[in-house]
Amino acid sequence: MSTTTVGDLLDRAETLARSLHTSGAEITTSQWLTFDATAYRLLRELVGPERTRTRKGIVSHARLSRAVDGFPSPLAEPNPSITAVEPADPASTRTLDRLTCTLGVLADMVATERTA
Repeated sequence: MSTTTVGDLLDRAETLARSLHTSGAEITTSQWLTFDATAYRLLRELVGPERTRTRKGIVSHARLSRAVDGFPSPLAEPNPSITAVEPADPASTRTLDRLTCTLGVLADMVATERTA
């Protein structure tokens, strides 16, 4: 069994994002919708209302909340049973799919830490 840390995931996401930027790979609408929904979920997990405990935290949280609230909502909600947005394939070799899966795992870790 291997252990993955938040730092590992952030490093991987940065590497994949750089690779995606320089690769010129074609991105399908489906891939973009999945990435968009996953990135939005991660932002919400990182700046959710449960993230404040001190006055300093509340002030910082208000600033971050305004920034996230200014981020456009996903083009389609991340609910495969209602919309055409499906999770990224973790076995895919396409860079955007791999980046989306990485951000999804990071969002899961943040959510788990918050509720633990």
